[in-house]
Amino acid sequence: MGEFIPEEWLETALQIIQTVQETKLLEEIKGYVKNNCLWLKSEKEIEKYSVGCLISGAYMYWEKFPDKRWINHKVFLFELNDWENMDRRKDGN
Repeated sequence: MGEFIPEEWLETALQIIQTVQETKLLEEIKGYVKNNCLWLKSEKEIEKYSVGCLISGAYMYWEKFPDKRWINHKVFLFELNDWENMDRRKDGN
């Protein structure tokens, strides 16, 4: 699909989550994040962090998260830092 600026990444990720019908899981993750990640202050921060946790599968490793299941369809969305780090490993840095 190409490269996205952060705002486009979030918008695209939300569209994918809706397409694969995982909005209920996202809402559960957002509730967990809101109660457990107190450094996130705004609803937008909570949403962005929650989307990242859903996409990456991080929620599967939260001890107290009740719905530990993989999403119906695996989607790969990389943040720019992931690609930068991959390029550094190839170069031996």
